[in-house]
Amino acid sequence: MVDKIRYVRKWHARLRVGTPKLQRVPDNRTATERAYSDDVKPSTSSFTVRRLVQGARGQQPPISPDTVRRVAKARGEAKPLINPEDDDPKRWEVIRPGHQFYPDLPKEEQERLIVLRRTNSRSPRMIDRQWVRNACTCPRCVDPASGQKQFSICEVPQDLPIGQADFNEAGDLEVSWTDDFFCDGMTHRSTYPARLFEALRLDPSAMRRRSQAIIDTQRLRLWNKELMEKSVRFVNYDQWMQGSSKEFNLAIETFHLYGILFLKDIPSDVTQEQLAAPIGPLKSTVWGRTWDVKHIPKSRTVAHGHGPVPLQTQLPYFNNVPRVVVLRCLENSVDGGELIFSDGFLPAWEYFLFKRKEFDMLQASTIRYQYNHEGHHFAKTRGIMSSYFGFPRKVAFSPAFEDPTQYFQADDLQWRANKMVWHGFVRRFSLPKNVFEHKLAPGEAVLVNNWRILVRRRGFDPSTGSRYLQGVYVDIDEYMDTLRRCGNSEVIGQTELGPHYVDQLRALDPSLGEDGLENIPTV
Repeated sequence: MVDKIRYVRKWHARLRVGTPKLQRVPDNRTATERAYSDDVKPSTSSFTVRRLVQGARGQQPPISPDTVRRVAKARGEAKPLINPEDDDPKRWEVIRPGHQFYPDLPKEEQERLIVLRRTNSRSPRMIDRQWVRNACTCPRCVDPASGQKQFSICEVPQDLPIGQADFNEAGDLEVSWTDDFFCDGMTHRSTYPARLFEALRLDPSAMRRRSQAIIDTQRLRLWNKELMEKSVRFVNYDQWMQGSSKEFNLAIETFHLYGILFLKDIPSDVTQEQLAAPIGPLKSTVWGRTWDVKHIPKSRTVAHGHGPVPLQTQLPYFNNVPRVVVLRCLENSVDGGELIFSDGFLPAWEYFLFKRKEFDMLQASTIRYQYNHEGHHFAKTRGIMSSYFGFPRKVAFSPAFEDPTQYFQADDLQWRANKMVWHGFVRRFSLPKNVFEHKLAPGEAVLVNNWRILVRRRGFDPSTGSRYLQGVYVDIDEYMDTLRRCGNSEVIGQTELGPHYVDQLRALDPSLGEDGLENIPTV
């Protein structure tokens, strides 16, 4: 037994001697070089060692060129999203059987694949014939009245025979299915539009982002006070109500890019339901489908008071926070009562690109919000910042509804560090140079992206006049339905990608240095 123990110790000693010690490879590049360097790339071995060491220490690696390319493909001038080469109908071809693309795959498995290739590319794309048959949208396979499929993909045989498959003159794929399972053994012909196969050029992550309509095909426009004062746009009510017109699509695009949109010349007899109808059905809450914002003496609701309201997100204590807030002005003759807007994505992208450690700490900073009043009790714990595929997606902050009973450990150093970053983030979007102020006039309305824009109200003197506003909420599903419909139009489909976020940030704040943000509070 003793000899066995000695042997094991000797064997472990040899392993320690023969295994080189991992050394951290310092990254001396600047933030700009890390973001845009395509020529100077770290070697695979050094990059792997650095990721292992940093992962063991709980540190986030520097932002890599691949990360930036996922945010935006390349830095430089904006380019149209539609490539002129895509107008060529002969852009795809069907490769005949006999090509062995998967040597380890059995022959019967390879025969189940349909192999496509672009005429100007050597890289084939293999798709399963079961998936192709399931994607047929002809009137027999999809009910024209309800738009629902008539069968499940589980019913499609894996070895469904194909009589012929080729692209026609219009660039659409035509497949003839012999002995079809859904046509009682008869031949079934399916036609697939060319745009269905354009996604085959994308990697899986890009395909997931493409499913979000125009969310990732256009870069959002970050703004501060100076930029908003120059580019603020008021859309006429008549143009807004033309839900399928070019003007309406441009208005939705503006709202999507900036997170805020103003309407004007709204007739007094128009209801809130009619005003919000083009963007989607209203969200019903315990306060109804519409809610009033007017001064009521000794009111127990902040909206009915006359004091100032800090920058905040609407209904953060709901599990499903409304995506869009529509606020319309009917009367506003009081002194004060201006609305102040701040782009929460401005500091979010600053932290993401320049302060990755603080950005991750922001996502870990959670606050419990609650509304426990007048017989209603809503509560939800959520992060100040949430991300989507690693990128900033949602900002939630509402100090008026913080739960006073939530417990914070005084000796929790991690929470105290997160709190410092959280406070610095709040100070960042509260700076006077980053907020836009506007006093709504009768006949005007404002649409706000509640996941991005924070809204504040100045106090007003109720003895100097009257102030009466009405508001409604629209949920994410209804808004995304409108966004996808507009995303299929030519207006938004050909919109330029826009400047890179780094360029936007430095244009808004020329004081940003090459290595990061000097004026952002650190931990």
